[in-house]
Amino acid sequence: MRPLLFLDWKQAFKISSKRRIPSLFVALLFQCVAASPENSNSFDPRNLGALSLQILYPRQTSLTTASPISFGTITTDTQTLDYPLFLKTGYLDLSFESSIASKFTKANFAFGGESGKAILVRDSVPLTESTVRLFLSIDSSKRLPSILTVNALNASLQVDTRFSNPTLTFNIPTSRLAGTLSEEKSRMGFVKLNDNEVLIVGGLSNSNLPLRTIEIYRFSTETSTKLPDLPEGLVFPSLTLLDSGAVLVVSGELASPTTSVNHFSKKIILINPSQNSVTVLPFELNQTRSRHTAVRLSNNRVLVSGGIFNLGTTESSVRATHEIIDLNLQSSSLLPNSSQFINSAGSVLPRFGHTAFFEPSTNSVWFALGKSRTEDNPLAFVLPLLSLDLNNLTMTASTSAFSSSRIDFHSFRNKEGMVWVLGGAGALGLSTNSVETIQPSNLSIQNPGFLHAGRMNSGAAFLPSEKQIVSLGGTSLAFSIPSIEIFSLVENKSFLVGNLLHPRRNHFSVYGKKGIFTFGDPEFAKSSVEYFGVD
Repeated sequence: MRPLLFLDWKQAFKISSKRRIPSLFVALLFQCVAASPENSNSFDPRNLGALSLQILYPRQTSLTTASPISFGTITTDTQTLDYPLFLKTGYLDLSFESSIASKFTKANFAFGGESGKAILVRDSVPLTESTVRLFLSIDSSKRLPSILTVNALNASLQVDTRFSNPTLTFNIPTSRLAGTLSEEKSRMGFVKLNDNEVLIVGGLSNSNLPLRTIEIYRFSTETSTKLPDLPEGLVFPSLTLLDSGAVLVVSGELASPTTSVNHFSKKIILINPSQNSVTVLPFELNQTRSRHTAVRLSNNRVLVSGGIFNLGTTESSVRATHEIIDLNLQSSSLLPNSSQFINSAGSVLPRFGHTAFFEPSTNSVWFALGKSRTEDNPLAFVLPLLSLDLNNLTMTASTSAFSSSRIDFHSFRNKEGMVWVLGGAGALGLSTNSVETIQPSNLSIQNPGFLHAGRMNSGAAFLPSEKQIVSLGGTSLAFSIPSIEIFSLVENKSFLVGNLLHPRRNHFSVYGKKGIFTFGDPEFAKSSVEYFGVD
């Protein structure tokens, strides 16, 4: 027996032959014909090279000769730069000599042995009387076995079909350390500057003191570079990436608080990463805030909304107001009372820990979720959607409302305007696994699916294809969890795909290079940065 070996720098496929005598014999030939370019995404199955298969059928008169019947191709519907951790590989077409394709259903096909734990047959569709198309997925949290077999069994036909003997070396995403930050921290502000850099500002130390540190982490080198410090330590500052590439840092909680008055910052800071500069602007906010939102508007303006401004637990400690920072005018203006947050009945109701999105076509900003006070009270959660018209500065409550209350959640918006909201803390501080969507055309809210685990204070990343969201770590029932899962926006299902090296909470995650980078949590992960992907 002589194996046929194909190698390139990304993967190796080796096919060996081994004699079988089933009723129907089918052999798969995997051939790598193209190496992955260095700047391609190693998760994209198309970067493995073209995968071809040849179907062989032994003649009834001889078990030693075989002739090709037809050819098929393994293709994929994943997008360039996608991150298919639980990989939907597309389809595999199988052809039979006789007209028996309609006799086979999804239940008749299975990957045998250890491969059955790693490969899932999603569906089976007869294309013709002699051709069946299998839709497959590979669970990358498991290692593929050295011998890969696929069985097709139909008891009524007494047909046992085996695809046997491929030995496949497959690059599976794993977790590893990817350098360190300048110090141990959590609850920092961050913003992705470009495809290679993320800016990290402030945070909370392992001694529970707000930090002044500003640093840039680069995915390509897995190193961090410090910029000049903040003038004061900040926890939960908001960061807004401007059109110029500069970053606006607004408010946050201050170091060494002695009273509620000096616990929060009024400063507005401009960071210019390209010039390595940090500038405190000559004007301040009208009102202090923490856990607020900051949304970039047109004409070099930023809308700052809601937030906590006092150490108390009642609604009197939370803002219902907004102000617009105008960098052209070098000023910040408090909006009139008509713009304040309201409830569905129209009464003023403050918010913090919410999300906000600017809609340039209508010159409006809409807001979702959050709480009206910090105490653990189910009545504190805000469910209706709100819309702020920036033309007349009035707030309107939508008839649409979320079914799941939450704070400390993640929200992502795609190019079509659809918003995905997942995870977070619900009533009484319990984590939620609910996934909900907001359709901007009519502000309708749907619940397409659920995560495997309830997650709050977790990390999450929206992938470039805008078809998948990765959730990493966080807390569930007050316990830190290490698991990683991916929610498919196409199938509306979630799949567990691996684990972090360290359980983490109050951290953040971003997509960079070809994988997910995770930062933060001084208690469990210290200053380490973690990468989940394929090198």
